[in-house]
Amino acid sequence: MWEISKLVKADELLKQIWPHEARDFTKWLSENLDLLGQEIGIDLELREVEHRIGKYRLDILAHDINDDRIVAIENQLEPTDHVHLGQLITYTARYDSPGIAIWISKQINDEHKAALEWLNRKTDWYFFGVEIKLFKINDSPPAPYFDIIVKPNEWTPGPTTNPPNARNLLYRDFYQTLLERFKKEYPGITNATKGPAQSWCSIPSGYNGLTFQWVFKGNERFVIELYIDFSSDVNRKEKNEDFFNKLNEHKDDIENAIGKELSWELSPNYLSCRVCLERNNVSIISIPDDLYDYAIRAMKLFRDTLRSQISSMGP
Repeated sequence: MWEISKLVKADELLKQIWPHEARDFTKWLSENLDLLGQEIGIDLELREVEHRIGKYRLDILAHDINDDRIVAIENQLEPTDHVHLGQLITYTARYDSPGIAIWISKQINDEHKAALEWLNRKTDWYFFGVEIKLFKINDSPPAPYFDIIVKPNEWTPGPTTNPPNARNLLYRDFYQTLLERFKKEYPGITNATKGPAQSWCSIPSGYNGLTFQWVFKGNERFVIELYIDFSSDVNRKEKNEDFFNKLNEHKDDIENAIGKELSWELSPNYLSCRVCLERNNVSIISIPDDLYDYAIRAMKLFRDTLRSQISSMGP
């Protein structure tokens, strides 16, 4: 017979675990964005903590890697109040392109829940209201849980800029199946739940500025790549070039581990660089029978090999 334990709330420990909202909770959250991304269904990459917007500071600026959307996160370890609501609206108003706004609190009050729901109806932004909770099993350490109280109507992670055309629908269907199979075989690598209606699909590397991607490219090429772009760095161009060159010093070791010659692409302006594993004679309208299996196995090997090398470099 199985012994069943009792799950109990431990919200009274919030202030003990994170005594100071900015120094403790914001720092912890910035290092554990994958837990938040799991609940929302997207892969989040940290851009900056205490991001300056005019004379104010946003708690966390993050990035939705698959849709290239900004994610503004404001948090508090108290029930929601008008001050934080005003701050969140002020922050989102400063961006030209719509993104995702996440308000994390100990308790989302009914009035603020209604305000977030109104913002979802009236603006192009996606507003989330999330309660941070703690749970324990018997005498276990407390475990955090993000409870989504407010989310946009018909929330669908993925690109939303334009209605997909016929080709983009093919991309969406391919990546939807690929993600489902990849996550089943290798759980825990990506939080993405919807295939993007575009030629590329990203999964996180675990390092800011570095992303792994499947990409359909011109001339019937299907590519698995490491995309390098430290876009939030003030010395973006120099950092991209420096990282690429350091990685390139280990080219032989990397290619020997993968068993294939790779394409090393340093763009003229260094605003993005790539290391690519290419397969020819593949397009979205002529998919080989083995492409799913190839994409899954090759990505796992490619990702493991590059992550191991990156880890030893200490980017």
